[in-house]
Amino acid sequence: MHLQSNFKELIENGKSTSINVYADGEKYYTESAFYHALKKELIKMGYDVIKKLIQKDGHLMGDRYMYYIRERKWNWCLVDPHYAINDINKRFNEDRKVDMHFHIGENW
Repeated sequence: MHLQSNFKELIENGKSTSINVYADGEKYYTESAFYHALKKELIKMGYDVIKKLIQKDGHLMGDRYMYYIRERKWNWCLVDPHYAINDINKRFNEDRKVDMHFHIGENW
């Protein structure tokens, strides 16, 4: 798994946008496994991130199964914009890439 090449620039520019996550041959059979692999990839890139259920952070969105990745100090996060339609791991396994929403700051 890898992120689009300008991911670091997005964080530096401070703009919320969509990003792409690409497959390197692996498949994930649960959303939790997908987000865990994404978290490990971001940690490998040097980011201090956590995987969390979104409603446990007090957000009034999602359901009890919606995960997201956020920077530990709440500066940015990655969210699946299509979580209510289908599972991110299924789209990733079929299309070999997924788009995610990248949000800067706490007002998203």
